[in-house]
Amino acid sequence: MKTFISILSAKTNSYSNEKVVIGLLAITAQKMHFGFAEEKLSLFSKFFDHQNPSSLLKKVLEQIKVAVDEQNSVNPAAKMSLSTSLYNEEYFDYLKKYSNGLLQFSETLEIPKLFTTEDFESYFKNFVGSDLKTKPIIKKRNIHSTVKAYFKKEGLTEKADVDFNLHPTDFKGILKSTKIPLITKNGNVNAIQVIDFKTQPNSITGHLYETKIIQESLVKFLEPKKIALNKIQIAFDEPEVNTPQHSIFDMAYKEYKKEFDFIESEKIDSITSEILNSNNTKFSGLFQNH
Repeated sequence: MKTFISILSAKTNSYSNEKVVIGLLAITAQKMHFGFAEEKLSLFSKFFDHQNPSSLLKKVLEQIKVAVDEQNSVNPAAKMSLSTSLYNEEYFDYLKKYSNGLLQFSETLEIPKLFTTEDFESYFKNFVGSDLKTKPIIKKRNIHSTVKAYFKKEGLTEKADVDFNLHPTDFKGILKSTKIPLITKNGNVNAIQVIDFKTQPNSITGHLYETKIIQESLVKFLEPKKIALNKIQIAFDEPEVNTPQHSIFDMAYKEYKKEFDFIESEKIDSITSEILNSNNTKFSGLFQNH
């Protein structure tokens, strides 16, 4: 088992090569470790020749921390499939995108052991020169948990299918069983997709492509029944500006606004209430004669 580490440093000014080690990143097949010395940020307020350098550096470091936490949340099966890219520095290159030129990553060092949290804390102290300070984890609101609560309204599953499975045997273009968070019928068919635009860029684009395939498959399924599919509503929470995620969000809205309705996640509350007070029926009812 191996661990790959990279030392993060920043130059104190643009006229010298003097650098200060400010953080450490370690990657294993099971987990990523990352930390930075917040107390060192004050050094750059005195010597670095950028406006508000400590604020900029802290923002960059916190963005890397978010990316690392997201990778650690990936399910084990998916994480194993990423292990190769973790070892060939592809993921280090991905994280470097957040640096905006303020941070420098050292060449990757290979450690012939699997890091534990205690190992990372020890290496952090040796390389960065200070103890790793951990903050209490504040769980941020997740769009999926927010929307899921709206889908649990009493009586909703009598008028709509929640987490409906589209099987390849029934829907052309679907290669494996794929879920749509909510689908219902009231004359036309209405469907809701949920996309987390705050996760990794590859995950966002993957869900967008999947939604496009779902749309095309539903149209083919409904066409012989002479039933129309309204625009699929994509629930989202806007990602932070000046991030790769927000760039994808902007492009997605521009590219797909004629095909999908992009709605803020909070609007699912009123949409589900409207369904409860309507004559909607379950989409799955169409399979009675299918």
